Amino acid sequence: MDQKAEFVKDILSLGNTKASGRRWLIVGFHDTTHQYFGPPDGKITQNRIEQVLARYIEPSVEVKYETVECRVGYVGKLEVIRDPKKLPYCVKEQMNRERKPPLVPGDLFVRHGSQVEKPTDAELQALQEEGDAARSASS
Repeated sequence: MDQKAEFVKDILSLGNTKASGRRWLIVGFHDTTHQYFGPPDGKITQNRIEQVLARYIEPSVEVKYETVECRVGYVGKLEVIRDPKKLPYCVKEQMNRERKPPLVPGDLFVRHGSQVEKPTDAELQALQEEGDAARSASS
């Protein structure tokens, strides 16, 4: 799968999933083996990440990215800042047309453990209700 589409799905799932604590995506480890493969590409920057997310996710999702040293080497550490008033986060623009099925506007994802999946009907309803409640509480 296209790396950019996979990245967007990961960010959507972290933003949409209700969980306590902070939401992190660590760059530098293999998805399935979890083996360290090296520092992230130097082209990955806070600005570039924000550009990709602004193009493909709505409403906008806030992230903080930095490269940090850990015991095996340098990794990218990306925090997704979940704002309940913006829920649910979804795909804004179609991407990865060659993929079956492609990501299309309105698609959204959540995490089930380490898996990124489309939400169940109950999860989707809970996301919409959480967003509605947060928006009405702030007005």
